[in-house]
Amino acid sequence: MNTYKPKNTIRSSTVDSTDREFFNCTAGQCHSPAMFRVFNNNYCREHYDNHYHSVALRWNADNGLDTVQKRKDFISKNIRTTISKLKGA
Repeated sequence: MNTYKPKNTIRSSTVDSTDREFFNCTAGQCHSPAMFRVFNNNYCREHYDNHYHSVALRWNADNGLDTVQKRKDFISKNIRTTISKLKGA
């Protein structure tokens, strides 16, 4: 078992594999183990979900989809295009 202490963190962490480094979540004061990398940030599961949830909310706001009904209408109108793009990929 390898013990790795990340720089600039409060706690030390234990890693089972010597091939993999341990990284803390880079969101605020969170010291949970990072599981995902987004650009140059390491996120734990909770902060990863929060990041993409905020991206989705911003996209909805930018496209004027501020109510559930507007989102449903948008999906109904664009679902066939989206599925055909996925099948072609």
